[in-house]
Amino acid sequence: MQAWNSSPYNEYDRYLFNQGTHYRAYQMMGAHIVEQDGVKGVRFATWAPRARSVRVVGDFNNWQGDQHLMEPLGSSGIWALFVPGLDEGDIYKYEIHTPQ
Repeated sequence: MQAWNSSPYNEYDRYLFNQGTHYRAYQMMGAHIVEQDGVKGVRFATWAPRARSVRVVGDFNNWQGDQHLMEPLGSSGIWALFVPGLDEGDIYKYEIHTPQ
């Protein structure tokens, strides 16, 4: 299952989030079913400002995060990833690697 790292969150979204004034952050953070480039899947976004890497793991990748590495969005602390083919009810977790 392929994953895409292109993010729909622009610099202004990240700025507002970091300022604590993005009043619709619930629409960008978490897991949301979306269509990207004509393909249905799930857009994941989480805030892990001190992480070295963040991955999405679940039944869909046998809980092996090396297939779904999230992309850091600048210095915002937000990590995002689109995974095509996922749907409502798919089980997932974030695998967060710290500097230690």
